[in-house]
Amino acid sequence: MFAPNSQGKPQTATYATVKEAIIQQVQKTFKDGQDVAESIEKGMLFDLSSVEPTRIISAQEDPVKATLEQTGLDIKYQEELRR
Repeated sequence: MFAPNSQGKPQTATYATVKEAIIQQVQKTFKDGQDVAESIEKGMLFDLSSVEPTRIISAQEDPVKATLEQTGLDIKYQEELRR
């Protein structure tokens, strides 16, 4: 049991109660906090490698076209990474 330091009759809370309160606070407070809440609930880290963006390399033969296409692919990758 958790027992904060206080005067008078101590208030106690079980681990499950505290855990549920933290989960609810995370879900309310943070944008897309569902992943964090799920990690806390399961007691395991959420695997982010499955949602990590992959970088694509241009397959153009012409160097000018390849550079132009690669610039666009780099911007797309950076935006996906930012999100």
